[in-house]
Amino acid sequence: MWLTAVWAGVLIVIAFWGCLFLVARLLPAGRTREYVAFAPNCVILLRRLQRDHQLPLRSRWALAAALAYLVSPIQLIPNVVPVLGQTDDILVLAAALRYTARHIPRSEVEVAWPGDPRHLDRLLGSPDPSVVDEAAAGVDG
Repeated sequence: MWLTAVWAGVLIVIAFWGCLFLVARLLPAGRTREYVAFAPNCVILLRRLQRDHQLPLRSRWALAAALAYLVSPIQLIPNVVPVLGQTDDILVLAAALRYTARHIPRSEVEVAWPGDPRHLDRLLGSPDPSVVDEAAAGVDG
């Protein structure tokens, strides 16, 4: 009985994320599409980073745990609660991505990000201008 409920929960979560991916693709370009596409873009980034073989094992585990949490029907705030149910998913995803992004060069994260680079800056924080200036000038730290 409980196994059926778990599978039903997993299917509901997968259906929700599938709908989110579909709506993000079908909406016309604009602010609404950018906001709807943010979570699917985070999932795509997560999967692309997880395939990076230079990523430290601890970061891989953080990404795998975040992905498992997204698919799991057992969560802090159930997904059936409107808005709040998805908020904890996005917070867990953002925390795992921020943790992982600290362990690899930002340029690799930017290449893997499928969306607007401004949204990546919102997720990870703007790059440190002094580091960008030193790298552009060829100055060694």
